[in-house]
Amino acid sequence: MAVQDKDYQQAYNYLSFATSGKITTYDDWLSSMALPQTSNQTAWEATLGKTTQNGDYATTEITIDILRPGRIFGGSQYSQQITYQLTKTGNSWLITFPTYLYWIY
Repeated sequence: MAVQDKDYQQAYNYLSFATSGKITTYDDWLSSMALPQTSNQTAWEATLGKTTQNGDYATTEITIDILRPGRIFGGSQYSQQITYQLTKTGNSWLITFPTYLYWIY
């Protein structure tokens, strides 16, 4: 939801890079995303699915509905299900995988 609202700082705050063994700054993460800048590119919507919790770890299924307008022979629309892994840190749940937004391109 933070990405849909273009609140990229908040989206970054939901991520945990602890399991990757490297520290990634907000600027590095934002640069690696190469986020679309124009409104005529990919449109998408995320829907929360099943969530399973096991102590301080959880997985949640997210369905991403994607529309890519302006393609040859018209636009294309499809859905993709992504399973996110989360770890509880204090009172917050942080995303540990995936930490990139490959599905918005």
